[in-house]
Amino acid sequence: MKTLFIKNMVCKKCITIVWEELEKLGIKISSITLGRVSASYFDKDISIKKIRDALEKNGFELLLDRDAKLIEQIKKFIINLIKYREV
Repeated sequence: MKTLFIKNMVCKKCITIVWEELEKLGIKISSITLGRVSASYFDKDISIKKIRDALEKNGFELLLDRDAKLIEQIKKFIINLIKYREV
């Protein structure tokens, strides 16, 4: 299983767009949440550049740097805390 970290996913529509773009490339997705995609099938002929290009044309960014991934995960956690907090 391969995990991709994606920046700028902020809503359900983003999940749909990312899902559709990755499936067009032949990637089989087992789960997807804001900022993270787990792929059960990932053809080794699919280059990172193809994935990056498909995401970037829709305003997303594929995160490859470990620190960038961590920062994005923290941001998503804080957004969810604020979004789902009890008032």
